[in-house]
Amino acid sequence: MLATLLGSAFLLGAAEVFMHVQLLEPCLLCVSQQLAFFAIGLVAAIALALNSPSSVFPAIIGIVSVGGGALAARQLWLQSLPADEVPACGASFEYLVDVLPLGELIGAMISGTGECAEIDWSLFGISMAGWALFAFACFLIVSVYALRTRRS
Repeated sequence: MLATLLGSAFLLGAAEVFMHVQLLEPCLLCVSQQLAFFAIGLVAAIALALNSPSSVFPAIIGIVSVGGGALAARQLWLQSLPADEVPACGASFEYLVDVLPLGELIGAMISGTGECAEIDWSLFGISMAGWALFAFACFLIVSVYALRTRRS
């Protein structure tokens, strides 16, 4: 659980650096993925604080990892679309928070817009969404491993 907590803290710290140092504005799918990383870190922190051998915490982390991975995969799909097939860019996240009811805001965050198809940063030819998908896969592998070792 400590590795999961440190991993999510690192990823959230990196997101802050991208936003405040490199001045990259997160899209709706990016914000959703950050929330998933936060939820993973929060569950890991609670598991560490309770020092519980329960399988509930790795299961929750696994479920959130699958959801976050699906969001990252959707963003990768949007990034792979030809320019004429990319959905229209929507309003800013701040504006949507101000005007939309919670249910519609969550729907907008999950579906993404044209701005989610933009690739502002990459490392080794892999976009930020690709690295997020890799991180969610790692969290899922660690949670499955934790579940298997607790049952045996």
